[in-house]
Amino acid sequence: MMQPQATALLPGQLPAAVGSWLTVNPAVLAAVELGWSMAELYAEVKPDQLQPPETPERPLPRIAASREPRRIRLQQDLPGLGSLQDRQEFQLLLECVQVGFHKLRPLITGAGLAISLPQDWRHLSQHRRSPEGRYELARSVLQFHGDLLVALTARDHQLGLGYGLGRAVADLSLRPQANSQASLTGDLRSGRVSAIVRWLKELHTVLPPHSAGAVIGSVMQWQKWAANPTWNGAPLDWTAHSQEVVRTLAAQGKRWRLLLTGQVAALDQLSPEDYVRAAGYLVGRIRKILQRLIIQYWPWVTVVAAAMIAAIVGALVLLHSPAAKGVAVAVTVFGGIGVTGRSLSSALGRTVGHVEQSLWGAELDLAAAWAITTLPDADADRQLQEPRAPLTRMAAAWHVARR
Repeated sequence: MMQPQATALLPGQLPAAVGSWLTVNPAVLAAVELGWSMAELYAEVKPDQLQPPETPERPLPRIAASREPRRIRLQQDLPGLGSLQDRQEFQLLLECVQVGFHKLRPLITGAGLAISLPQDWRHLSQHRRSPEGRYELARSVLQFHGDLLVALTARDHQLGLGYGLGRAVADLSLRPQANSQASLTGDLRSGRVSAIVRWLKELHTVLPPHSAGAVIGSVMQWQKWAANPTWNGAPLDWTAHSQEVVRTLAAQGKRWRLLLTGQVAALDQLSPEDYVRAAGYLVGRIRKILQRLIIQYWPWVTVVAAAMIAAIVGALVLLHSPAAKGVAVAVTVFGGIGVTGRSLSSALGRTVGHVEQSLWGAELDLAAAWAITTLPDADADRQLQEPRAPLTRMAAAWHVARR
């Protein structure tokens, strides 16, 4: 019999408590981050033409580092990330991949697998302006990605899935180009989004609380908008607004990344109004469930109601007892068949408590999705078929305070 595979842990990470249903796994978060970094790096180095260029007559020359730094104009203040030079931005991409890989390398080598970071990236990056240099660098990144995906998946299925999730969600926000509306609608098509949703559901117990549900709801809102894109309530003019759409999607991708890698908490994005709205949706969802239960089990509801009425009427008519004794007789009747107040309240309490906790968690996922999502059209319809029941201010305040 095959033994279950042990959960991959980073060096120094302690295993989760026994019986814990929710275990945020830093190794999976590191895999998501590495997948995202690899997607960024490949998007930066991938040439416009995917076919290899003509083979050069001689290999790319080595460029010796300058012994003396070139003289530059100083700046008034130290620059931030947004003011880095192109060379420094590319160096940051390489080092993000290097840091992410070294976090996970002990897990890979500890499983007896051999994989190392390519040593030619810095040399090739000096030639990325030439067709051959860009092609060789992109090929090296692509081959390393394949080796890394195989090694992580072989070590732990969740690691490979987390790495693939980071890459896939990053592609949603990185690949669309301002010169092609098809690049946006193509990436947000049903098949790709369905795969991402499936991976998020599979990993939700090892990702930060509510992050998977929030990203699912957010991605689905973008998918709904992309199916019929609008701008200020009118059909989108891609020629006029493509730059804003691409920038908005890139900013949305950064929020997805922060959530999935645990750098921000999903519930920290909620305002008091978001909790009130979630409470309204919870009441609407419970009401819809009760309606479906009554419709599905109406024969049993009818039998129980008829039996109670018959017991009370029988007590009043046949025994000429007052209403209080009639109720006592009804209780006696139902006690004879095992239906007592204690048994009903105990069973109902367990069921309602479990269902309420699950439903409330789902509503918080949805509220976080609304809070983190910014669409190009602020007036776009973002409803995802959620049942809603309006709450009075007093009822909503009571529900929030109760939490």
